[in-house]
Amino acid sequence: MLCFDVRLNGDRVALAGVESGVLGAILSNVTEPEDPVEKAWLSVSGFVQNVHLDWADLALKVGDRLEITLVEGEPDPPARERPEPVEGDEESYRRYSEQLKQKFEPKA
Repeated sequence: MLCFDVRLNGDRVALAGVESGVLGAILSNVTEPEDPVEKAWLSVSGFVQNVHLDWADLALKVGDRLEITLVEGEPDPPARERPEPVEGDEESYRRYSEQLKQKFEPKA
């Protein structure tokens, strides 16, 4: 299958790929007037059958070298999977609600 071979400063970050769905790599930079420090990062993710897949979410600094090569191969498992609720499917909404509670409820 077609995969992204993602490398940062020569080191392999991930071999990301999906059989059928969406695969993306986004390089971002944010500068805010009240915060002079620029924030740059790379996100490598996918979406398959209502599930978000994440391979990398990396903070970057000046001088970092990124390389993404399209290759044929067997992808690494994603570092994280996040199911999205399916319209009309109560069980998927329950799972999604539990994920949000775990993420946003204060820890005791």
